[in-house]
Amino acid sequence: MVDGHYKEYEDIYLEDNNNIASCDAVNWNDLDNSTIMVTGATGLIGTTLIRGLMERNRSFDAQLKVLALVRN
Repeated sequence: MVDGHYKEYEDIYLEDNNNIASCDAVNWNDLDNSTIMVTGATGLIGTTLIRGLMERNRSFDAQLKVLALVRN
């Protein structure tokens, strides 16, 4: 749960995830029902990409599976 001024940033982050999940520039028909491996999953771009893909699953029942590669 986010309080105070962090709520504003959380709203922006959620909006970004929704924009990724519904982006027309991506041919989602080719990606739905597939497995996607993301390297650098703990970095800024990796986490944003994974959250967008998970939002795609939640909003559109895309049946995406994500394999996240991380370092220890």
